[in-house]
Amino acid sequence: MFLAFLNVLSLSIYERQQEFGTLRAMGTPVLYIRLLITIETIYIAFISLMLSILFSVIISFAINTSGGIIFPPPPGSSNELHLGASLSMQKTLQTGVVIIIGAIVSGIVCTFYIGKRSILTFLEIRN
Repeated sequence: MFLAFLNVLSLSIYERQQEFGTLRAMGTPVLYIRLLITIETIYIAFISLMLSILFSVIISFAINTSGGIIFPPPPGSSNELHLGASLSMQKTLQTGVVIIIGAIVSGIVCTFYIGKRSILTFLEIRN
């Protein structure tokens, strides 16, 4: 998951290099740019987490109210497989914490090189 955040965020930062170069040229401290990117990443992770929890609750409710998912019996057995859905609030919160921490770490890692390069590097016109 951390690598997914890191990949998407690094592509986002690469595409927005001129924006960050403009901010640096206007005198914005690198710390503020890092904070901006990290907060954006946390916000996106939080919204994604809330949407996934909502989707999970809806799907679990639909599966459980319909009696679960029934699979045909496996070879050598005469009993069907009945699967239900259960949600654990503790596991959901643990997953949420991991997602938010992953967002914070990937935000910090991806913005590490912003302070290391010159402003002119960020302002170069790319095709």
